[in-house]
Amino acid sequence: MKFSFLGFNQQSRPLAEAILSDPQHQLMTVYEPGDNFPADKFPGVRQEAHWESVLHNSEFDVVVISPVDN
Repeated sequence: MKFSFLGFNQQSRPLAEAILSDPQHQLMTVYEPGDNFPADKFPGVRQEAHWESVLHNSEFDVVVISPVDN
């Protein structure tokens, strides 16, 4: 499955790490990842500037909604 996140925080990070560790899944994008988003831990994950582009993209199977830690 292909996942995208609207927001990112310490509670959603374990889910993102689990997605990355499973070869059947992909973490594709994160909208508004916040200042603490560890981009080096999530290589290849696009950071979207507009939430609409996440919701209107039919490429994703799942969109995870998570508040941002700032």
